[in-house]
Amino acid sequence: MELLISNISLQMVSYFQRQRRVILEKWNSKRTREKLSRSGNIHVNDIYDITVWDRQLDADAKSFITASIMAGGNEFALLTSKELEVDEELVAAGVIAGLLRVREVNRTTRTQVEAIIQEGISRGKTVEAIAEDIRSVFDTAIKSRAKLVAANVVSFGLNEGQMIEASKAGYAYKVWISRKDEKVRENHIHADGQARPLYDPFIVGSNLMMHPGDLTAPLKETANCRCTMVFTNNPNPRALAEFGVDPDELERLRDASVIARLIRGEIV
Repeated sequence: MELLISNISLQMVSYFQRQRRVILEKWNSKRTREKLSRSGNIHVNDIYDITVWDRQLDADAKSFITASIMAGGNEFALLTSKELEVDEELVAAGVIAGLLRVREVNRTTRTQVEAIIQEGISRGKTVEAIAEDIRSVFDTAIKSRAKLVAANVVSFGLNEGQMIEASKAGYAYKVWISRKDEKVRENHIHADGQARPLYDPFIVGSNLMMHPGDLTAPLKETANCRCTMVFTNNPNPRALAEFGVDPDELERLRDASVIARLIRGEIV
């Protein structure tokens, strides 16, 4: 899993770097300066076209969301000793769902840039000073948000992939499983062991989540979440031990390099 997160993080760093270059070029342009001189204001859409950036992010994210969903399918197959048979339509639907959620990255960035521009103008800052503030948004994104986005995408993809395979295998219920350590969120401690019909959401605090890492939930419920699911036809399972899976073993299986070696038959 860490290898997959690292690879996606690098792609997101590249994406934020590209955004930083384009947005700063537009902000520092003659057109922007003339508009500010005439009206004393500028709309964020003039420098941050979210439709354009959504298309670019979709193009970048499609491959790594697909990879994450496939990794989740592989994980399910390994844990259940079943052969993975890819359902391209279900994977495609999962990718679309992931893309719609990942686009929130752009909305967050746009909101941050807009706030900086409006505050800078209201305080009488120079174009150059506001440019440095805009640069800081992307510097932070490159240093920290890229990895957070990557971790959230992988969590979503792994669990989405498991849901697809569980459905195909005929399982009727899913069970929320936490890591049961001091890092687990309080809401996720309470969700641990919760069994729900496969296509019903888990109740996690005040939120409804189809699976751990569900990107429709607030960031406080998904950021760096390490929870997972197991599947059963018993509606009342209470412990991971009932499924014969050790939490540390599950974490080992989630290492992409280990998964690859297992698939090749190099380790058992």
